[in-house]
Amino acid sequence: MYQNDIQIRLSEEQKQKLHELQLIQQRELYDMIRRHQQEQLQIFEQLKEQEQIQHNLSRSLFSKEIKQSNLNYKPYTLSQYKLLKLQPILKNPGQGLGPTLSIEKWEQSKDKMDRMLEFAEHVKLEHRHFKRRIPKSQPKQVTARQRGLEFARQVLKPILIHQPQKLSRLNNGQENNELLEYELRNQILKQQIEKMK
Repeated sequence: MYQNDIQIRLSEEQKQKLHELQLIQQRELYDMIRRHQQEQLQIFEQLKEQEQIQHNLSRSLFSKEIKQSNLNYKPYTLSQYKLLKLQPILKNPGQGLGPTLSIEKWEQSKDKMDRMLEFAEHVKLEHRHFKRRIPKSQPKQVTARQRGLEFARQVLKPILIHQPQKLSRLNNGQENNELLEYELRNQILKQQIEKMK
């Protein structure tokens, strides 16, 4: 906002001068970038030339040994190794990040791993002791269903009254039937009392 306020207050001539200054700064920046790129290309070409020279030398020196050993690999030179290191890691996904160079970071990570292992051992021992505290044979608890079934067995059941058969019903027959019914009831009640004991 501050720059916008300043630009509004400036006259047209000042705006043009400001724009020209910005263009000059951009050109200088582009020139610096171009110069840097050219320097990098020169360094790369020099490295490539040195590599060719070293490669030719190494070829002439070791050609006899390579022929004798029948090895089918190309020996890399120091300059080739440097060129490989200059390439970004993303272009070489098979390569790792390399060893940790700072000893402090390595010591911190080692201490952390040691603490993790100690904690794991401690937890393992605690769990061993915890398992020993639990008794293995506990009496089985009676479930709600089992209690319900037991209660249903103990409840008194109603007495079923048998209807007299359709025979000739005489007074004597009716009295005999009543006596039989009372005797049956009495026997059933005795059996229920015995079950309750």
